[in-house]
Amino acid sequence: MTLIVLQELQAYGANVTPPFRDNDLISKFRLEENIDLFTKIMLELNNTTFLKHRKPKIRVSDLSLSILADEEIPESLINEETYQFTFVGMIKVMGITLIVYPKYIKDVDKDISNQFEKFKQILKVLELYEKREFQNLMASENEIIEEENSLSIAIQLLNYHSEHGLYTVEKKLYEESGEGGINWEKTINEAPLVFSGHSPMYLPPYTEITNIDEFHIVRMIQLAVMKDINSNYYDILFLLDFTLSQDTEIDLNDIGDIETLIYHLDNEMNSQFITHKLELIKLLKLYLLSLKTEDTHSDLTLYGVTKFDRVWEDVCRKVYGDDLEKSLSHLGIKNTLNFEDSTLLKDVVERPLWTDEQQKREVQAAKSLELDVLHVNRKKKLFEIYDAKYYMISFKENHIKGQPGIADITKQYLYEQVYKNIAKSNGYNFTNAFIVPKDELDDDMGEGVILAKVSLPIFETMGLESIKTIARDCEVIFGEYLN
Repeated sequence: MTLIVLQELQAYGANVTPPFRDNDLISKFRLEENIDLFTKIMLELNNTTFLKHRKPKIRVSDLSLSILADEEIPESLINEETYQFTFVGMIKVMGITLIVYPKYIKDVDKDISNQFEKFKQILKVLELYEKREFQNLMASENEIIEEENSLSIAIQLLNYHSEHGLYTVEKKLYEESGEGGINWEKTINEAPLVFSGHSPMYLPPYTEITNIDEFHIVRMIQLAVMKDINSNYYDILFLLDFTLSQDTEIDLNDIGDIETLIYHLDNEMNSQFITHKLELIKLLKLYLLSLKTEDTHSDLTLYGVTKFDRVWEDVCRKVYGDDLEKSLSHLGIKNTLNFEDSTLLKDVVERPLWTDEQQKREVQAAKSLELDVLHVNRKKKLFEIYDAKYYMISFKENHIKGQPGIADITKQYLYEQVYKNIAKSNGYNFTNAFIVPKDELDDDMGEGVILAKVSLPIFETMGLESIKTIARDCEVIFGEYLN
């Protein structure tokens, strides 16, 4: 299997005619001598939602600077057909494994030479994100994994093995005068009774030992599946910090066909009540089903997300201590307005009220403004408003690109206005900030670095201060997230 390293939103040329350039995707795939295979792979990838296939229809002179910034297409490719991946994670397709880094990484080659340390951490972040969001990871519009996505299932099985080991079922063995402890119930009920003087004796006594059933069918299936995972994904196991022992020669074919193995798993599931063991049985069943459907489904399997901005939002939500789901009473906020003490902090935000002029009735909308993070800092008496932005802000002379837009800025000010009364009546002030990712930000000691500030005169007249943009070193903040 070939390992290919790419980067999110990086533009790659779609050229399939020699001579090839280094930034052509066919060159990245190392398939210059096998155009037919490259074409088949691209047909598979084009069926996904995470490959952007751009076919230019306008001249370079027609493009504004903002379009160039949004599309992140270099000028050398702006008038050519290109591919971009809107995905972060791992993709396996037709014998090739793609490693797709997030867009903020400055030097991918440097991390490769450093044994993929940053990418390994990113995979752990994706794993925790999956658990926190109660969803499986895949590249699709709703980010829910399909049953045939064997790579994601394989990773979950590897995680299970690291935490719980092999499936165990204990069985009791009884012996006459063996080395185990005496089983008095069996001895009294079954052993002959003899008297020595006036004392009763049971000869011989039954002893009991407890062994792990090494040949239990679920344990055998797990061993065979682990061997299959090792065979199919050997080239990426090091990225997941997994080392599988080679102490088993059990193949799936040795213990039965897939239908029979699934039948055994279903039977065991009906008699098993331990949660983590049920989890293993379900994962093993999903993995077997993925093998069963390989011939009729896509040759593509993956582990990752199409929207890394959602991961960034969750990272900031956990690290900065979001309190929106907590009640006013839990947060120690005195209710000076017309709210119940059980009202959640997020529900302080009023929802739009619509009036049906035909029926003369009012209807309240289901949603209102939604913050990423609102942390109530009791020690500093601050309402800390944070908006996670997966943006790459940069200044060049008199220009700025990759910055939050006017709608983002306005919403931040509105958040502050919404909570102004309840904060003021409880003696709280505000801080308001965007949080953006940054690679190799050495000055980030855990608080981040103020990268920029933004203000709008109309809000300054209302006594609202500038909104800070705080850059966070991703390795630092990811470490806080994982802890």
